[in-house]
Amino acid sequence: MSEFIQVTIPAWLRGSKLRSNVQQWRAELLTALGKILDVQSTFSVRERFYRSGTALGSLRRQIVDDGDRQSYEEFSELFYFRFGEFGTGRRGAESNVRHPADYEYGQKPGMAARFMLGHALEDSKEEVFSELRQFLRQIPSRVTS
Repeated sequence: MSEFIQVTIPAWLRGSKLRSNVQQWRAELLTALGKILDVQSTFSVRERFYRSGTALGSLRRQIVDDGDRQSYEEFSELFYFRFGEFGTGRRGAESNVRHPADYEYGQKPGMAARFMLGHALEDSKEEVFSELRQFLRQIPSRVTS
C-alpha cells in the first residue's frame, strides 16, 4: 500500500508542540483514510473473491510508524489471498497487475488476477482525495488555535 501524505517539517517549525500536533494530525488523517479504504476493500473482496467470509476475516489493517513517517497498511494473512489478488499461471501473468518482486507465475493456465485491494484503492481514490482536501483546508485553523 502506498503512502498518502508525507510531512517534512522545516527547522523553524520544529517546536515540540507543533511537531506533536502535526504527528497527531497525520495519525487522524491516516485513520480517516483507512476507514474509507476499509469500506472499499470489504466490498471489493466480497465482489471479486470467495464469499466464504474467510478472506474478509483475514484482512488486517494497521498504521505503521517508521521514525518520522507513518503509513496505512491493509493486507491478508491467508497464504492463498495473494493468489487471488495477483492471479496464478499464464492467466495471472496476462492480467498485467503490479505484483511483489518475489511473486512468480507458473506455466499452467492458472487464474486471472482479481486485484481486490488494488481495485479498492482505485475505487476509493476520489473519496480519499476529497477527505485529504478537506483535511488540508482545516490546517490553518488548527495551527492558529
